[in-house]
Amino acid sequence: MPKKIGALLAAGALALAALTAATPSAAADGPECDHYRHCYGIANYHGATNIDNVAVDLWTDCLHLETPDTDLATHELWMWTNTAPPAITWIEGGYIRGIHAGGDSDRWYRWFWAEYDGSTFSSHMIRHAYVGEWQQLWFTHYSNDKWGIYLGGQFAGQTAQSATVGTFVQVGGETTEPEVYSRGKSRNLQWHPQGGPWLAGGAGDATATAGVYTSSSTAADSGMAQNSLKKICAPAPTAQQAPATPPTQAELKDFARDFAARNGDKTDVEVEIVSTKRQAAADLSGSKATVDDDQAPVHVIQMRGDFVGHMATAPKGAPTPRGNTITLTIDAATGEVTDWSLGNQSRDLTKLGAVKSL
Repeated sequence: MPKKIGALLAAGALALAALTAATPSAAADGPECDHYRHCYGIANYHGATNIDNVAVDLWTDCLHLETPDTDLATHELWMWTNTAPPAITWIEGGYIRGIHAGGDSDRWYRWFWAEYDGSTFSSHMIRHAYVGEWQQLWFTHYSNDKWGIYLGGQFAGQTAQSATVGTFVQVGGETTEPEVYSRGKSRNLQWHPQGGPWLAGGAGDATATAGVYTSSSTAADSGMAQNSLKKICAPAPTAQQAPATPPTQAELKDFARDFAARNGDKTDVEVEIVSTKRQAAADLSGSKATVDDDQAPVHVIQMRGDFVGHMATAPKGAPTPRGNTITLTIDAATGEVTDWSLGNQSRDLTKLGAVKSL
């Protein structure tokens, strides 16, 4: 069982990775990202090795995308596992907007976590997020070498991968869209080495992609500012939203094939679908992660093709996940993507129920 953090994250700890709005600048700066190449604004934290636990408080005031159905943006925490950077395996989590919320993605912000175990990438939504709220995100090492993900002190998931230690930590933002407009903060970065006490994270060299983010670093604070073509922030989501419309099979087919195309395969890929519960889908998907709820019904869509994970979140410099199988889990009532994975092993969906071809 995880150790309790409680007062270990004291209010007096270092304020880190403050993400603040910058003066808009033209894309003529030559941003190094487009719809499939990721841009980063990062504060690097040095000295954190042999990590047994890591936690940080995250806050977001604005996260706007011009094309939320085809792009993504995050404010998040990354942790490499077992290997030093560039990352081969990793765990990450935080605040996300974009394609992960399905066909009505502009209406929602989400908290999420994701991992890559060297062969399979998987991403999992935790719950809806709202602007202007501080939440603590915590990765903790279990005795079986799995890692638990906690948000606001509540269990959010357990990794499929086994990793004896975390090796490097970063906090910052990631986007596939140069016109993103974002503003957020992080504070109270703490890490716990195996056999040692809790320590405050130290600020290191800040890095950013030219033309999209700028960064700065001091002994006490590291931050990044985001440049944008438009100073726009979409209205803050509220808990009282109009009910979403359940997606039709035709809409699910279109979404699946569009998702396949955004991940490198624009052919007429094979699409299979079955209805089940969320944890059963995770158990079969190849991620084998533990998710935080077992909602039902969900649609599980599996596609086989030649995929490059352009829409997979990842630490800066990490290899892009690749594989021949994408699995999507979609809330049948709202159309939101709750989980997705990319790897090289297709699954027998008949174990979940009656399978249809779309």
